[in-house]
Amino acid sequence: MRKTICLAVGMLLSASTFTSANVVVKDALVFGDGTKQTTATVQGPVGLQGAPGDTGPVGPAGPQGPAGNNSTVTIESICAAITAVRMTVPSICPVTLTDPTTGMVFHKVTGGTFTMGDTFGDGSTDELPLHQVTVSDFYIGKYEVTQAEWQTVMTGNTNSISATPSAFTTCGTSCPVEQVSWDDIQIFISRLNTQSGKNYRLPTEAEWEYAARSGGQSQKYSGGSDINAVAWYGVNSGSTTHAVGTKQANGLGLYDMSGNVCEWVSDWYGSYGSAAQTNPTGPTTGFGHVVRGAFMNAGASFVRASIRAYYSPPDIRYFLGFRLVAPVQ
Repeated sequence: MRKTICLAVGMLLSASTFTSANVVVKDALVFGDGTKQTTATVQGPVGLQGAPGDTGPVGPAGPQGPAGNNSTVTIESICAAITAVRMTVPSICPVTLTDPTTGMVFHKVTGGTFTMGDTFGDGSTDELPLHQVTVSDFYIGKYEVTQAEWQTVMTGNTNSISATPSAFTTCGTSCPVEQVSWDDIQIFISRLNTQSGKNYRLPTEAEWEYAARSGGQSQKYSGGSDINAVAWYGVNSGSTTHAVGTKQANGLGLYDMSGNVCEWVSDWYGSYGSAAQTNPTGPTTGFGHVVRGAFMNAGASFVRASIRAYYSPPDIRYFLGFRLVAPVQ
């Protein structure tokens, strides 16, 4: 269904018109100011054959109708239309990246400016003051890193880190990996980057919140206000993790950014400032790294998209997991 919608939008024409039209791409036009524009001619459909005559047992066929009118659209306008739809409803036509080693899928997040912090007025003091943050484009994991993905990367490591660390072993390998420390994750990232030739990292706290709130929208939970639709938490989880992607996605097509497991981010924990920032990375040092997103046993007030917590880099807990980001080249 999503592919059909994407194709229909990308053509910039109604489906009924384009299915019977022929597109002929012309040579690029070079204007006096040096700009270029590539054009495509859309040949209108050939007119339908007329109905049979109504005299005699079988009347002769009517004449062929006239050809439709030609129209011209630019390739640039088609691309602009696709981009506009992806920015408005990015979960319909996401731009994705797939890791060659693990198969992890990443969705492109178009950067922007948003108000970071407790925009609903029911949070903790460390979620204030509200402040304007601008983030650049980035890719982020569609799901939390799973037990299977962790095992694929960490099997055979020489750092004495378990390839099967999770407490919830009966949940299955499609469940999020947990009981991994911030320090362990750095080894995982290093190994994955070597294996895949990529440049993955943990998200910054600002990138995480921007993505969780569907591109900086005013959302209490990641994906809206219906916590049971978007999150595994204390009321519905049965005190266990669940396979990733089994709740409703947020507006960017991302799953489980509220509930299931908490997620490590790259920043050291520190107080917010009131000044506007661009691509903040947090304090230069500290005593704990930020975790976001809450976990399967948390109450509703702790599942909010703006809530913050922190743990020491070597800490291992049954509710601490993560997801990765990648740069936009």
